[in-house]
Amino acid sequence: MDRYEPALAPFTKARGIDWEVQITDCERLLWNMNGMAPPLENTEEEKIWKQENRAVPPEEMEVLKRRG
Repeated sequence: MDRYEPALAPFTKARGIDWEVQITDCERLLWNMNGMAPPLENTEEEKIWKQENRAVPPEEMEVLKRRG
């Protein structure tokens, strides 16, 4: 949160806009990124999402997995 608030401030606080930050630990079935369900924990797919630092579409995932 210490890095998040200063990054958001120019777009909210500096403009007088109210904002709220909520962090929720919820089941993977209840969230998507870019319209995709996250990969299961401790899988090669999850490792790739973390390495890429983004949601990776299935067709690109296959290419990245082959590169190893």
